[in-house]
Parts: sequence; C-alpha cells; structure tokens
Amino acid sequence: MDRNVLLLNASYDVLSFVSWQRAATLLACEHAYIFESIPGRFIRSPRLVIPAPVSIVLTEWVDVPYREFGDTDTAARMAVLRRDGFVCAYCGGKGSTVDHILPKSRGGLDTYANLITACAPCNQAKDDRTPEEAGMPLLWEPYDPRGHHKLQRQIYKRLAAKQD
Repeated sequence: MDRNVLLLNASYDVLSFVSWQRAATLLACEHAYIFESIPGRFIRSPRLVIPAPVSIVLTEWVDVPYREFGDTDTAARMAVLRRDGFVCAYCGGKGSTVDHILPKSRGGLDTYANLITACAPCNQAKDDRTPEEAGMPLLWEPYDPRGHHKLQRQIYKRLAAKQD
C-alpha cells in the first residue's frame, strides 16, 4: 500500500493527508477511527488487522490555527479566471480580465485573496479604487482554488449518505 490517507478532524473538517503508516498508528492507538476503507484490503501486523483506510477521523478535535489564505501566495491569471468561471464579480457578465480588489498602486498584491475576474467595462469603471469607493460591491468573496473546498464538500456528502 503506497497511498496517503485523508485525515479529518473530529468535526469532519479536512486537515491533511497522512501516510498509511501514520494512519495505522492513529487507528491502533485509538486516536482515530475509519471513515472510509478500501473493501477487501487490510493492513496486517502480528497483533492487529485493520481495514485499509481511505480516510480517518480523529476521536478528539484538534485546534488548528486559522491561516488566512492568499496572504503571500502569488495567483496565476488563468487560475483566477477559471476559479470565477469567467464571470465578472461586479456585474455577473462575461469576464475576461483580472482586477485587483485593492489596486496595485495602493499596495495590492497578486494573490487569490486580492484578485477577481472582471469584464473590461467594470474593470475600467472601477479604475484605481476599491470596490467600496467605486460603489461596485463584489457578488462573491474570492477564495484560494487550491484549497480543500471540493474535498470538504465530498466529505459532507459522504457523511450525509452515512446518516441515511
């Protein structure tokens, strides 16, 4: 077995991926339990047989300090456009440009937290102002597309299916 195992907090929030060896240790010490396993596959030791986990859940909640996304991570133009579905965050029309929420001239960085898709007319209308100053509120908040958002939604769906 050479795969990593998804580690979930006791609240089912995605924490990270761990090696299968670390997952087996957490299971053996009863610090975690299996959320999903590979059918018919097992991890065997002289004293223990554990179903091969795909994801495990910690038995106790672990406090993870909040990290503001995008503080220093440079964003790619195409990644921002894809993240926003090529939709202008100001008017909802077709977006083809990337706008700095806090303009670069005022210290705005090229980060996922500061970039949003805009159509050319909205980008020009906003000019060198913040959305508030321009009277152009954002239709949604920017987020880091490399995060665990999709994975977290999948976990919640699987959890809901287990409740049925």
